[in-house]
Amino acid sequence: MSENTSSGQVFPQLFNTADFHVVPASALDDQEVRTLLTGFTSGQETMDLWIQAQALNGKARADMPLRFVIAPGSGELIGYYLLISAEVPRLGLPSAKLRRNKPNSIPAVKLAQMAVEKRFQGKGFGRRMLLCAMAEAVSVATVQQQTAFILDPVDDSARAFYSRFSFETLKDSGTMLLAMGTVRQLLAAWNAE
Repeated sequence: MSENTSSGQVFPQLFNTADFHVVPASALDDQEVRTLLTGFTSGQETMDLWIQAQALNGKARADMPLRFVIAPGSGELIGYYLLISAEVPRLGLPSAKLRRNKPNSIPAVKLAQMAVEKRFQGKGFGRRMLLCAMAEAVSVATVQQQTAFILDPVDDSARAFYSRFSFETLKDSGTMLLAMGTVRQLLAAWNAE
């Protein structure tokens, strides 16, 4: 899959909607990445510094599942997300039901980074990006037998955002978790919309 943008760039796509395309950062060259990141600001300085440092490093970019979310037509960067493998300590799980019959460490998919450009905030892109990340996580989890989707919110505003999707906070940590079964239910509801 690919999309021609008005800037003449062609991007391979993972997810294709009327509003955006999800593109693996590893498929882009340094100049394409520089162009995408020009002027990008999410309002979270640490997130903005991270994406500039990591995405502009061609070697690092090739080795990580970083995704750019790009507006069709204009080719503008709406946001990005990064999924990685992680583990959750069983005793940190928020309920006895989740802890029951589990090993000491639970394999998980972690949303390590996610940010939306300020101009696109408040328009539903964060929700749709999260759902795309969840869909990708379900694919990975099926192969690698990961049973949880986790993340570490950057601030209270992010925590409130993720709480709307039924994420629970792990004991003694700021990490939030959704069981993969719940992720599948959210995706089924999204697909039914």
